[in-house]
Amino acid sequence: MTSKEKHSETTFQHIWSTLSQVNVEEYKKELNGLSYLSWARAWGVLMDHFPEATYSFAENEVHLNGTVTVHCSVTIGDNTRTMWLPVMTGFKHVAKADPDARDIGDAKMRCLTKCLGMFGLGHYIYAGEDLPRTEAAEEKAKEEKPKPKAKPQKPTLVKEAPVDLENEPMPEAQASKFVEIMTECLGLHDNKNSLNSYYRENIGDITKVQEQHPALYKKLMDGFTARKAAITKEGEA
Repeated sequence: MTSKEKHSETTFQHIWSTLSQVNVEEYKKELNGLSYLSWARAWGVLMDHFPEATYSFAENEVHLNGTVTVHCSVTIGDNTRTMWLPVMTGFKHVAKADPDARDIGDAKMRCLTKCLGMFGLGHYIYAGEDLPRTEAAEEKAKEEKPKPKAKPQKPTLVKEAPVDLENEPMPEAQASKFVEIMTECLGLHDNKNSLNSYYRENIGDITKVQEQHPALYKKLMDGFTARKAAITKEGEA
């Protein structure tokens, strides 16, 4: 295959598809809280995939305030991309006025690495991601993406029919116990007003006994009558 034929097969799309999926995590470094890829590592990886690649630097751009911008171009086959970068103070992203040769040299190599990012190499680092977006990673992300939760249905309130406590049946055993307790407590009342209040306070259950258990009701009323007679006799004494 001739060099011309090889270059015709090396398209921007092919380069991007190749380099954007390269994991350069082992070469990534941290400085002042920022992640970066050294130019030597980046260029080494590029040579593994596209050994015909070349780079060049344009004339430095000097600004009125004394800061400088460098420009780098990378060519892979017939494909060229250009990137620029100001000469900065360390990794603080602050342009440096009157930079020396070392500052400018370092900025050029950072610009070279940044230009390689435009081809896809280490691009995920500049995008603030942890790993390159490979096709497999994209599919896994889709699979792991949580499905939206169904909107909870508002519960339907079922209204129960109101309980008619007044007409609720009173078992005979319960009625018998009620009459027994009522009768025993009659002696605690020493006047007719107290006795009448005692009757009114329990009128609901007394009425149930009257309607459902007439014999027990008669027993209870006999008790009230006897206690009332005793109170009258005590008052006359």
